[in-house]
Amino acid sequence: MSYNKVQINVAKEIAPRPSSRDLIRNLLEEKCKGADLIVLDFSGVQFVSRSFAHELLMYIKKNPDKKLLLLRMNEDVKKMVELVRRQI
Repeated sequence: MSYNKVQINVAKEIAPRPSSRDLIRNLLEEKCKGADLIVLDFSGVQFVSRSFAHELLMYIKKNPDKKLLLLRMNEDVKKMVELVRRQI
């Protein structure tokens, strides 16, 4: 299967410490229109806020037709995403 792929380095496109749900929502809406494979590279990201993680997970939930790959998350980022995932 061939995918229309978009790859995004979160630290470069947003910040090393993204903390706003608007940031990830706007990034995904603007850069990922028409993509069915979205690769988010978290290298260089030190931390994500609960609201950022929640918005990311809600995007995944609301767009089951899209495949999202979350790469190179450090332990703090993984923990926050997993914490939020368990609560939604």
